[in-house]
Amino acid sequence: KRPEEDWMSEQLTKLNTFGMEFTTGYRSEEGFLRNASISYGYISTDKKAGNHISKYALDYMRNKASASFQGAILRNLKIAVTGTLYDRCGNYLILSSTGSETKAYKPYFLLDARISWEKGVVTLYMDGTNLTSTRYFDYGGLVMPKIWASGGIVITIK
Repeated sequence: KRPEEDWMSEQLTKLNTFGMEFTTGYRSEEGFLRNASISYGYISTDKKAGNHISKYALDYMRNKASASFQGAILRNLKIAVTGTLYDRCGNYLILSSTGSETKAYKPYFLLDARISWEKGVVTLYMDGTNLTSTRYFDYGGLVMPKIWASGGIVITIK
């Protein structure tokens, strides 16, 4: 949209995008440390759309760096931990009774973990997401939840 107009869908932007990704890892069948990996991804996009404002199309993840490991605590009990640093491009609008304000996305770090127990074809697991209770925003300024947990059971049929 233009600053003085309402939102509407238009295809008027030309994008030139460049990116790269790097991943390396370690894997073992024995010992505590079973898997470990680090990865990094980068994207750069130049926008040619005059003075138009994009609601969410250019809010891409510019930098993403991640490190994870999986360990075997006991024979059937495993733990996996992943830490990821995100740096999103773009900005979002905060609407209030006095008008709107444009805010740039800030980099943020998330720490996630899973503990699982496997026996035969059954796996029980519990996930913890955003364990550091980081406040961050997704596309369009959508506030994402702080710490949360989920769990489940998986039955593998062979």
